Amino acid sequence: MPGETSFRPDVDDYIGAARVWYMHALQARRFAVRASIMLALVTVGGALIVWDEPDLTYRALFVLGMTGGFIGLITILMLISYALLPRRATRLFHQQRILARDFAFLWNDVGTVSSSTSGTSTIPWGDYHDWAEGRATFLFFFNDQLYQFVPKRVLTPEQLIDLRTSAQAGIVR
Repeated sequence: MPGETSFRPDVDDYIGAARVWYMHALQARRFAVRASIMLALVTVGGALIVWDEPDLTYRALFVLGMTGGFIGLITILMLISYALLPRRATRLFHQQRILARDFAFLWNDVGTVSSSTSGTSTIPWGDYHDWAEGRATFLFFFNDQLYQFVPKRVLTPEQLIDLRTSAQAGIVR
């Protein structure tokens, strides 16, 4: 069913979109593969460091300590990055003057139409790379980094369901 809404993004919308993007990136298969490879390298590196150590218990504890330390470090870095997202998103929001305009967002079975005083873009669902839904925002990805967002605050409950259904049906993941 065709839907339409209009909105002027605010900084909270942009922060919400940045949070959804960050969590979407962490849940990507690519992230899991890279993290697993790095973890394996740290584990093998730890084993090589204590290869000549005669005490097997010491070797096992050393490798476990290195692996645990690596996991802890990565977790802390990810949490710091997430905590700093609002600051970074606020700065980026103010740099993008185009976001200070009113937007109209329309969707149907074919795709989406976004328009503002700067222009109009018509995008078939199949041209989107992916989509994600957060607590307060829908994201429609053009690639892994570039997306457009629609705040949920501007959608009625029926529109929320319809937009979600349209994205699920039209965007091949």
